[in-house]
Amino acid sequence: MSTTTTRPATTELAAARRELAKLRDTLVRADNALVDYWRTDRWRLFGHRTWRAFVEAELPQLRALAVGDPGARDAKLVELCRDHGMTQGAAADTLGVGKATASRALEGVELPDRAKGTDGRMMPTRQAAPVRRKRRRAVPLTDRAVALLTERGPLDVRQVCRELGISRTEMAPTLTRLHDAGRIAYLAPERRGQFGRWTVAG
Repeated sequence: MSTTTTRPATTELAAARRELAKLRDTLVRADNALVDYWRTDRWRLFGHRTWRAFVEAELPQLRALAVGDPGARDAKLVELCRDHGMTQGAAADTLGVGKATASRALEGVELPDRAKGTDGRMMPTRQAAPVRRKRRRAVPLTDRAVALLTERGPLDVRQVCRELGISRTEMAPTLTRLHDAGRIAYLAPERRGQFGRWTVAG
């Protein structure tokens, strides 16, 4: 290969390397400036109520990381939280992704326990998982009625309604179903009415 071909290519590569070094330095400085805006609360000077609103209005270019390359997005989420001390919520707002996306990206990543949130208060770095409370199964009215009669002895319909907080209109067919199923028995007077009493059968 001739030297006339090699020298221009070498010179061009050297120039490209210098430009790339400048680009890297620019990206690092821009990244540090972004984190500094968040840490010092200078973003509030622009009149935005939240960090997310500030990013959306003033730095929409950041969203390209979230949609252009998921790998780059996840790496950026890790960097913001692990290296710069952002909370998971603040990092998600910076890139315009949901909290679930940020949580998946940060799963298994060692993070500081607490960091400054966008309101200036120290808070857990990770979003707490929602506590799912086990729903208590509603006890059927029929079982409640039988339990009451077992515990309290014979009661007339008015007493049953009062104890269970049920109207007579709702309670009457329930008592009939229990009677027909042989679970409760009706005491005197012989004709059913509001003064007769109910008890557990058997």
